[in-house]
Amino acid sequence: MCYSITLEEGMFSVRELSEADYEQLLRINAESQPAVAPLDHRELRRLLGFGGFHLVAATGTGDLLGYLFSFPNEAEYDGEEFLHFQQTLSERFFYIDQVAVSSGHRLQGVARQLYTVLFTAARDDGRHITCCEVNTRPPNPESVAFHRKLGFFQFGEQLVSDGRLVAFFTRQVD
Repeated sequence: MCYSITLEEGMFSVRELSEADYEQLLRINAESQPAVAPLDHRELRRLLGFGGFHLVAATGTGDLLGYLFSFPNEAEYDGEEFLHFQQTLSERFFYIDQVAVSSGHRLQGVARQLYTVLFTAARDDGRHITCCEVNTRPPNPESVAFHRKLGFFQFGEQLVSDGRLVAFFTRQVD
């Protein structure tokens, strides 16, 4: 699956993550902390071992602009926040674990397009809910505003084992 999207300065596509993307993905992850959990090669491979639906936004020359990791509710993923959604939601869902956009391409619609492709995939797979958590300590007000603008609703908070306070969000997929 690949979708082409026009950015002001050119085109990019949203497609499934491939092994050739790992180095660039890790660079974007590093520059996006503390908004996302840190990844190295070992943790990236561990996460991908759980399966899921993982997307990247890339230019025609292969430069990554951003990425999105998501897991279906039946995954055996062991993330603390994911387990909360498994215990709380009775419907099939996609859990969005990480989204990050390279610093030079933020606020240009990259994350929105990654989400749009995920919403389409969720609907096509009979999943009517997407969910995620956003840090509120350390604060990430940009992410909270972004998710609300996309139609996500907050339904609680939790202090997680690493000391962060997270807000839980869900969105119905039309």
